[in-house]
Amino acid sequence: MKKLTIGLAGLGLMIVAVAAIAGPDGDRSAVHRAVLDYCEAFYEGKPEYLERSVHPELSKFGYYMREGKYHGVGMTFPQAIELSKEWNEDGTKANEKTVKDVQILDLLDKTACAKLTAKWGIDYLLLAKVEGAWKIRQVLWQTHPPARD
Repeated sequence: MKKLTIGLAGLGLMIVAVAAIAGPDGDRSAVHRAVLDYCEAFYEGKPEYLERSVHPELSKFGYYMREGKYHGVGMTFPQAIELSKEWNEDGTKANEKTVKDVQILDLLDKTACAKLTAKWGIDYLLLAKVEGAWKIRQVLWQTHPPARD
């Protein structure tokens, strides 16, 4: 009987440990990592980071400033993969000190919202937990706004 009690107690501890790993703190860490993977894919020219953090049905749209006027542009997952290969190809746009600030704005059990401040601007990312992994499904971004006087 004593061995059964010890065995059940051990099993209970393992269940609690697994729940803690898969719980909010584990999800927060996984969402943070997915957003960093997205950013670092472009900074480091590593499309495999996008492949593990971005859903293949990505919907991305953003605004960039040219000649004092905003222009909108959309991007698909394959286009993001190609851009990640060339955006910092010569190493002059980003390095280990370049800004990549991740803020998790909301986190539920199946969905999350995050904000990324990066070299190119501000990205708002919507993520979904797909088969146990956090994947970026949508991105809305813009370049850094012009300085206000």
